[in-house]
Amino acid sequence: MFSLNSVVSSNISLFNTFGLFFNDLFFFLFEIYFLFFLIFLLIFFVIIFNQKRKYQYYSSLNPLVNLSLFSLLISVLILLNNNFSFAIFNGFYCSDGFAVFFKFLIILGFVVFLPLLSTYISNVKNYDFEFFIVILLSIFSTVLLVNSNDLISFFFIIELQSLSFYILVSSKQVSSFSTEAGLKYFILGCFSSGLMLFGISLIYGFTGLLSFYDLEVFSSSILDLFVLNKLVFTGFVLGVFLVTVGLLFKFGVSPFHMWMPDVYEGAPFIVTAYLSTLPKLALMLILLKLYYFVFYSLFFWLQLVFLISSVISIIWGSIAAIYQFKVKRLLTYSMITNTGYLFLAFSFFDFTGIYITIFYLLSYLFIMIGIFYTFISLRDRSTGFLLKKITYLSNLLETNPYLSFSIFIMLFSIAGIPPLLGFYSKMFLFYFTLKLNLFWVSIIFVVFSAVSVFYYIRLVKLMYFNRGVAKIFLFPISFTDATVISFLTFINCIFFINPNFFFKVIYNLTLYLYI
Repeated sequence: MFSLNSVVSSNISLFNTFGLFFNDLFFFLFEIYFLFFLIFLLIFFVIIFNQKRKYQYYSSLNPLVNLSLFSLLISVLILLNNNFSFAIFNGFYCSDGFAVFFKFLIILGFVVFLPLLSTYISNVKNYDFEFFIVILLSIFSTVLLVNSNDLISFFFIIELQSLSFYILVSSKQVSSFSTEAGLKYFILGCFSSGLMLFGISLIYGFTGLLSFYDLEVFSSSILDLFVLNKLVFTGFVLGVFLVTVGLLFKFGVSPFHMWMPDVYEGAPFIVTAYLSTLPKLALMLILLKLYYFVFYSLFFWLQLVFLISSVISIIWGSIAAIYQFKVKRLLTYSMITNTGYLFLAFSFFDFTGIYITIFYLLSYLFIMIGIFYTFISLRDRSTGFLLKKITYLSNLLETNPYLSFSIFIMLFSIAGIPPLLGFYSKMFLFYFTLKLNLFWVSIIFVVFSAVSVFYYIRLVKLMYFNRGVAKIFLFPISFTDATVISFLTFINCIFFINPNFFFKVIYNLTLYLYI
């Protein structure tokens, strides 16, 4: 028989255990809500979807998108309610105001992206319900990545994200190019993941540490380690370098960008739009966290790596984009160029570097979402296909003058033409390269910014001045898509009137992270 004292003590210990567990779950409430929403959608699709009643998936898509939109807005409210700092699961998962801000941007960005996704799936009618689930799973992994606080959790979450990306790239079942792109992305992605894992194993093998907090303390004494134990120092630096190479590959920075044009061209247009925008937020936050705080003592050696990679990206992306006549390849090389500008700001390694990196990233995402919205809206009425080549933009002014004006504004903004939004990000970047005496970088910046304007103006020329070419008649744009395009165009046009609010938000966010 059990004594009363033993029963009471066991109940108390059980209560304490579950009390601690429930406290952890309270901090994890946003992620739990998102996960249960994914499970609900999976069960819902399995019930209503089969091969005999496949039409029900598309007929229920619009109500389902509205439900997803409502659920995501509720998740935003939950997120804003848990906006304080904490660390749970033995330090594997942490959060602060900076991470909450980035999660907020990811969710709101996906809310803006959701109508375009719904329109694309409804028009193409070539996707099963798993496509929608995998996109939500990738968003879930992106949100988890923001709060990663350990090399193990960081690696597993980024692999979960990468696996969902491999599936999305190869999801166009009737296209051999999509399958080829997915296979190429998978093979090269596994190679980069192997480099990252090998780097993490070296870091753990020579230091015995995995937590970001512990590695930050260890990195603070790196100069003493160089004097006392050169073997440990060499192994640690080599591990950090391999992790850096893996992350540069994930971001698509030169010279680790060779997979991007083929993969993004073979992927469905909606997947290219998604991979080019929202996942960049979480990856950039991880880069800021790792190299500005965890491995900050090694940034003196890594700064040259980031600077050279950014310059190569600017040069190669600007030159290669001139010779592109396919829309997705042109946008991919444009993205490589803008990633070079982003890493140029990242390589400053001070308060200015954080400020310009966040400002350039947000303005880039804002403009690129608008560009992809406009190009995915260009669908030929005779064939039902999206326009793949830039020559199809001819006579767009006569076919749809409002859409041609939106494309004109977005292209000039990403090119850095004043007084649009993209001009401010490039102006700040150029100003601080001069302030830091990086004159050779400033010259490259100016020259290749002028080069990149050429292929943007070429698209404007096709829309406005190629009047002798036969017209292509387009499907009408949905009201929701037209509203989003109009809003993004309007913001780009009037940003110069009062940009102070945007500047103050980013300044306070940078100050919060830097302090």
